[in-house]
Amino acid sequence: TSVNLGWLFDLLTAGVHSAMGGVGLSILQGVLAGITFGLIAHTYRAGIRTWWGSICAALALLACYPQFTVQPELVTLLGVGGLLWLLQRAEERADVRLVWSSVAVVWLWSQFDPRAFLGWMLLLAMALGEALRRGDEARQRWQLWVKVALASLAVTMIHPSLWNSLLAPVRLFAIDYPALQQAFPKPGRTEIGFYPVTFAPFWTSINHESIAAFVLFAATIVVLVLNRERLHPGHVIAVIIFNLLGCLATHELAAASLVNCVVCTINAQEWYRHRFGQVYSVDWRELLFSRGGRAVTVF
Repeated sequence: TSVNLGWLFDLLTAGVHSAMGGVGLSILQGVLAGITFGLIAHTYRAGIRTWWGSICAALALLACYPQFTVQPELVTLLGVGGLLWLLQRAEERADVRLVWSSVAVVWLWSQFDPRAFLGWMLLLAMALGEALRRGDEARQRWQLWVKVALASLAVTMIHPSLWNSLLAPVRLFAIDYPALQQAFPKPGRTEIGFYPVTFAPFWTSINHESIAAFVLFAATIVVLVLNRERLHPGHVIAVIIFNLLGCLATHELAAASLVNCVVCTINAQEWYRHRFGQVYSVDWRELLFSRGGRAVTVF
């Protein structure tokens, strides 16, 4: 039985097209893409240099560019970017209300996009990460995150298709992608996203979007190793989950790149804060790192 999990997105685009035609859809596409990367570019630790985050965002932009279409997948990018921004603000301000507001974000997201399960997966990753921390404060945070993650799972069923929204990842990876692979045994540029990274034609037709995604993933691994003493376990789990999904279907490399971008940016900032002084210095190493980074960003 076919279900339309993105029913509200269909209503939105139909309304925009009726009112403004193709121009309106182009404006909608540009606005959603702009908001997505506006949020990603502003997801960082305050008070620390942000040039590295700009480079990561540029790589993520290249990886996500093919999905800037008037399709629910654009909402996928907006949902991932918005949730990452919200969780970073909640963590930085220690604001419980912001954490709980992520449940509302996941619910709204689930009305527009079949891939809203990425939202509750991200929240589950954070909950699992808190479970791996020690101490009374970590235990309190874990209890909060578990409640938030379970609530996000529950609200996805407040949907015209009920529990089908919750089963979306099973349907996508166990039914839809295998069916699409059979329908397109010789995939083109678009259909290659239905296949895993182990599919040989993917490597023979690799393009700059895929290269950007892999470079960003490699940079994330390097930064996590450098910052291993101060890692948030939830960041590591999120990177593992999203990149595994990207391996199962290369279409998901775009969403994984957004997670990689934010995790790489935040952990690089943490590493820099503990490795270098946060006051003005004429030391040649700090000047090289600071000015060299800005030069690379401009380039």
